[in-house]
Amino acid sequence: MGGIQEGLRGSGKLRVRTAALRGACVWHGQAMAWHGSSLLRGSRGRTAALLILFVLLLAGCGKRVPAASDLAFYANGLVRMDDVMDRFELRTIRSGATSEGVEWTVRKRNPFESASDREIADLKQAVYAEFGRTFPLDIRVWTLPQTPTLDGKITGLDADKILVVDTREDNGGEPRAMWLGAGHEDAVIADGVTGELISAAQLRIGDRVRAWSDFNVLTSYPEQSNLLRLEVMDRDPDQGDLAGTLEKIEIGADDPTEREVQIDGVRYPLLRSARIVFGGREGRLDELKAGERVRVWFAGYEVIPGRKMVSQIAVD
Repeated sequence: MGGIQEGLRGSGKLRVRTAALRGACVWHGQAMAWHGSSLLRGSRGRTAALLILFVLLLAGCGKRVPAASDLAFYANGLVRMDDVMDRFELRTIRSGATSEGVEWTVRKRNPFESASDREIADLKQAVYAEFGRTFPLDIRVWTLPQTPTLDGKITGLDADKILVVDTREDNGGEPRAMWLGAGHEDAVIADGVTGELISAAQLRIGDRVRAWSDFNVLTSYPEQSNLLRLEVMDRDPDQGDLAGTLEKIEIGADDPTEREVQIDGVRYPLLRSARIVFGGREGRLDELKAGERVRVWFAGYEVIPGRKMVSQIAVD
């Protein structure tokens, strides 16, 4: 089976048939060689094993392909069909083997688009051509719903990740919050009114947005997923959620990422990604000084009930 795995870990251009042939020969050859050597120990066993391998080659072992029942092999190979996916402008979401065949969920590069029956049929034939045989395959095309995953505001920024907290009133309990990764080519960020594309660097904490996540979501809190589309509906007025006087800054002795600030007698923990801004310039926590007037933006969710976390501090 080593040959199969080597083929699947290749450069991205799947060579399924070659890997399958090599894997079939190696597996059958090893099994029969072991059987021969177990019957005839010593030099006679080794000679018998070599003869078995030679006979397998003459018999056309290299023409073997994995059995149709080996559905896990096909499911694993689907996610590595880069050439096929590029040709059909698709992205793999997930694939897996079931008792009835292989289920493969994909989406179009533009996730709002669906695929016609003809496109799905052509895709299936392209897959069969890559494997060199047919097998039970159910292709499902996921499309992005019109209703956004989150409707709220940006409450944190960390490199190419965007923290969005849903502010709709019907959530109940803790608000839905999600870190969305925007560092991939399918992420689209646009002005929700004009439709004009904007860059992630133009986003600000406090912007009101509608956001659509990818199909796969990690169910931590906040949740984590890839961003597919984000529409900025209203820009942050740059006022913050709280204004006051900075009185104290504390950094954990054992863990420097555990940081707190005290503003007007109230202590607030800082997100690890908390931003410090001086007149539009991004700075560092150690540049803050007690007695300064500051504006503060909160993360919009709480890990410890009753303790709001700070995601941005701006010095007036």
